Amino acid sequence: MQTYACLLLAKLRLHLPALYPIWEWLRAGSTAALVTVEIAGVGAIIAWRQLVYAQQRDKDLDIRNGWTETHKLIMTFRFKREILNAPFNADYPRSADAAIAALESLHNLKGQLDRMPDCPLVEQIADFLNSNWQPEEWRSPEFVNKFDEYAKQVALLTRPATQN
Repeated sequence: MQTYACLLLAKLRLHLPALYPIWEWLRAGSTAALVTVEIAGVGAIIAWRQLVYAQQRDKDLDIRNGWTETHKLIMTFRFKREILNAPFNADYPRSADAAIAALESLHNLKGQLDRMPDCPLVEQIADFLNSNWQPEEWRSPEFVNKFDEYAKQVALLTRPATQN
């Protein structure tokens, strides 16, 4: 009774003369050797497919984790900006500390955007921040609406993809 491995090796023998000595050795052996070769081949294919799947899954998780970190930094900047704009921070030492904290979070956000993969949303947010880099611009109420829209778009990207 011929197994699948036997037939496969017979076809390979026609195409690869270098395998002829191996074929003769396996054929002279037993069907157990052929089954062992077949199991090893199937195992190698399964291992390769698992590796490809794991690499793709790692890539997807890295991107989603990057968006999660970006969203955290957006919310941190938003919070520190609101503290800076609060009326109780009008006096000098508090306003200076709040301005430094808000500017630091803005720089952290800009750095995170530089580390993210290139995509239209990253470019839009980076361009928006670059065009509103001065404190007077990002402290204005007009800044908030567009910035909140970007925050919502980033929040959607932090969710895991649903499986169909």
